[in-house]
Amino acid sequence: MKPKTISDVRMYPEQRRDPKTNSYPTENLPVIAKFSYQGNRLEYNTGIKVQTSLNRKGESAWDVEKGRAARNTFHHGLSFSEINAELDRVATAIIKVYDRHRLSGTPLPIVSFREGVRQMLGTEKLRKDRVIDIFDLFVEENIKTKKWKDGLAKHFKVIRGQLKDVIKNLTIDQVDISIFEKYKSYMLSNGTRNSTIENKLKRLKWFLRWAIREGYLKGEIIQRIDRYSVVMDKITESDRMKQNIVFLYPDEINTIEILDIPDEKGYLQKVRDCFLFSCYTGLRHSDLKALKKSNVDYEEDMIRLVTLKDNELLAIPLVNKSREILLKYKNEPGEQALPVFSNQKMNQYLKELGFLAKLDRQITKTYYMGTLKRSDHFELWELLSSHVGRRTFITRAIELGIPPDVVMSLSGHSDYKVMQVYLGIREERRKIEMQKFNEI
Repeated sequence: MKPKTISDVRMYPEQRRDPKTNSYPTENLPVIAKFSYQGNRLEYNTGIKVQTSLNRKGESAWDVEKGRAARNTFHHGLSFSEINAELDRVATAIIKVYDRHRLSGTPLPIVSFREGVRQMLGTEKLRKDRVIDIFDLFVEENIKTKKWKDGLAKHFKVIRGQLKDVIKNLTIDQVDISIFEKYKSYMLSNGTRNSTIENKLKRLKWFLRWAIREGYLKGEIIQRIDRYSVVMDKITESDRMKQNIVFLYPDEINTIEILDIPDEKGYLQKVRDCFLFSCYTGLRHSDLKALKKSNVDYEEDMIRLVTLKDNELLAIPLVNKSREILLKYKNEPGEQALPVFSNQKMNQYLKELGFLAKLDRQITKTYYMGTLKRSDHFELWELLSSHVGRRTFITRAIELGIPPDVVMSLSGHSDYKVMQVYLGIREERRKIEMQKFNEI
């Protein structure tokens, strides 16, 4: 490790765009200390909040070059000198912890670094020997380093809440294989399906392996964790995926298209248009909402956009029905190509639309709960969501004979295993349709 000074610790007000106003706030901004070493980067919340607004002379209350509060400014009850003194104290603590490990030659993982700074500043309040506190560090580390997307972070936060009920104040030196069994029993008692239990046990194992790498767990427990099997009785992965792929048949699409929607339910007309557009293009809800009029080339009959989920550039040809829907809203004010509701509202309204259209085809979903195999029965309208439009597009494209590689290029799929599931659905549908000969 190379010698460092407090000038190597950079201070930045954390600015995040406000989705409601589509602007960046200038008040109550937390100051984050950033420090890079050996390819790693520590980000530490100093606990100080500042403002970056401009005064009458157009000068900012934050000195970007120095990484400190500008002279003669006042921030939420503290003067610039008080704020800068505290930021200097944090920077000094970071360098002291860094030097301690540099001179002793010991490794310095991010989590240990952050703990050391907290202890140096006298702000350590958590009992770091508790499993639940170490789990918090695990989640924080992966969110801060942006290894996880928002969806995965939410899953781990749910697991954290459940684990707290199960293990309470269990300390890291008390961890044994029973932590898996206790968590499994907790989920079974709450009616959780085996497939979900297995998924959450895998993530618990992920956390424990991280704890091993970080030095929290040592001894024979390491091998026992590695050997522990989280596999539960469940339907096959292929069958599970087939069950999850709910899509509309051609006659059901037609039923929605010709449905007479009452005037007082005008919002359902917009929902129908957006849903049908997804059925004809395969776009996800996030991409529907992000679709701008500038993404549409009417001369070439083509949509071009970069997907939000995978950052993939898609070029999707327009067909007659998708073009008609776009033209319906072409002259509406604003840049948005379609009147897309939030995903939550869209899913809610789609069920209302499906009920109105009497989409009552029976769908059965099978799963295991403990050793019992169970089935739930639904009518199609109960399972309608914005993603059903995308699945309908892919299923219909394959049934129409469009080659799988072309379908993948249109939908943005990169994993052929997913496409194989759709191909399997096509074969099963053919078998069902062929049974009609037996009715002659």
